[in-house]
Formats: sequence, structure tokens, C-alpha cells
Amino acid sequence: IVPTYNEETEEWVMDNPKVQVKSSPMPFDKTVNEDNNDGHEKDKSDQGAIGSTVNFDLRAGVPQYPENATAKQYAISDTLSKGLTLVEDSIQVYGVKRGVPEVLLTKGTHYTINTKRPNTNAVTSFTLNFDYDQIKSYEKIHVDYDAVINADAVVGEAGNPNDAHLIYNNNPYDNSSWKDIPDEVKVYTYGLKVNKVGESNQLLTGAEFTLSMNQDGTNPLNFVKMSDGTYRRPTDKDTGAEIAARTKTLAVDADGHLTIKGLAVGTYYLTETKAPAGYNKLNTPVMIQIKDDNRNGMPTLNDGTTEFTDGYVALNVENTKG
Repeated sequence: IVPTYNEETEEWVMDNPKVQVKSSPMPFDKTVNEDNNDGHEKDKSDQGAIGSTVNFDLRAGVPQYPENATAKQYAISDTLSKGLTLVEDSIQVYGVKRGVPEVLLTKGTHYTINTKRPNTNAVTSFTLNFDYDQIKSYEKIHVDYDAVINADAVVGEAGNPNDAHLIYNNNPYDNSSWKDIPDEVKVYTYGLKVNKVGESNQLLTGAEFTLSMNQDGTNPLNFVKMSDGTYRRPTDKDTGAEIAARTKTLAVDADGHLTIKGLAVGTYYLTETKAPAGYNKLNTPVMIQIKDDNRNGMPTLNDGTTEFTDGYVALNVENTKG
């Protein structure tokens, strides 16, 4: 800004100077299982079985406040859906500078943890509140943590979202000013619905199966039988009653249906261990390939031509007589 001298008034004056205030958006990015090179879009979604561990990463830019700033609140919050359980001791926080290794930050010095978002007081799974003066030399903050897909995981397109927010004072002189930048990823899990039928496609009862990831049906998977007769994959948070309900035997219900919840994509082999009365037992396992090439929570079976919108792959398993 350059003043000019007015010869008539003998004064230095400013001729309506215009100042363009420069700004740039604050980067904030959330990823899921970013180290898994399985083709998934890490900034959108991934999948897994109930009981499996999922890794999340958050990377947020650090605002540059002037030296005399009085409002320097800066926080990162994360809220897991009901189907995901935070592994609390897995949270690691790093300061990032270009060209040098990340630096592990210290709880109590660089940041504190609670469960309230500072701008809204909304309840979160965790909120990291940073001491700005302790982190202002870093370009970014990197948060790494794990969660487990639990028994409440939702099967289907809705998935199990994980909602993160970067929150900071947008006006460095106003503690009530907030900028809130959200980001979300989803975790999907899948199910299996088997109809046990006879030669005329009539439903049959009395059949029992095991489910394995081995072609010959060996080493069958464990499941927890639920009170409604369905089965789910076990977790390390199962209680005594749930542990007692663990089984490798999967029985069809009184209507001839078998429902299994909490499977990852992959190839499974359904082995019949007991046939309905009067019918022949299948002598080879049935191959079931759960695929979700679109990563939308709606899987396909084997050839990929049918998409199951509820997240459960459905198929008929037929027995014959004679």
C-alpha cells in the first residue's frame, strides 16, 4: 500500500486502497484401512467380518494464527456408529512436518481427550483438544486408531459410518467463532440367507450345516446362536451367555431358513452335516462367494449378476430323495 503526496494540501494521502484477504481451505481427510491394498477406496469405505479390527486415520491441517491471537481453540472429534467399538488404547497422535518423520505427541502436553465436541457439546467417541501453542509448528496433525466391528453392526447399504470433525476458531479474536469440517467413511459387513428346499422347491426343516473357508469344509467357523435363531460371528466382547451360545453347527429354523450375520467378502463352503428326514445328505460342500465390487454394502453371489440390496446373499440349497 503506497501513499501519495497531495501538492495542494501538502499532505500524504491514501487513494481508497483495496486489500484482498487471502485464505485457503483447511485440509481434513479420514481414511479406513489405508494400508490394505485390496482395491477399496480408502477415503470412502471398506468391509470386514464381525469381530475383526478396522484401522482409521485422520489428517488435519493446522491453522496459522497471528501472534496476538486470543482465540486458538483447535480440536478433532470422532464418532463411531453403534456397530463399531473404539479400541481406546490404540489412539496415537502425531505432528507432521514436510520432509521429516512424524513426531508422536504427548497426551496432557500437546492435547487432552474428552467426549464432547467443543462447538456443540455433542457427544463423541473421543475428542482431542489441542494446545495450539504446542502444535503450531506442525503443518498437520495425524490421528491413528483402531475399532472392532461388533455384534450391533448393520448389514446392508446403510453400513456402519464413522463421522469425524475438524473444529477450530475461524476468527482468531473471537472464541465463539467456529469452523466445523466433517468427513465420513463407512464399514460394511454382510450376511447369508439359506433356504433349505426339496425337489419341488418346498421348504424343509431338520438340516444342519457348518461354514468354512476351506474347500473341503474343514476347520469350520465359530458362530453365536442368537435368541431369534439366527447366527452371528463372535467377538472378544461376548459375555458369558454369548460365549456359551457359540457353536459350529448351524441349524435351519422351523421354517427351513438359516440366517448368518457378520461375514466379510470372500469364498465360503457350506457343508451339510445333517439332512432333513427322508432326504439324502449333500456329499460335497456348496461354494458361496460373497462379492461387493461396488463397495456399497450390497453384495453379489458367485457370478455377480444379482445384487442383494439388504446385504444378505440369498440362495436355495436343495436336497433330493432316493
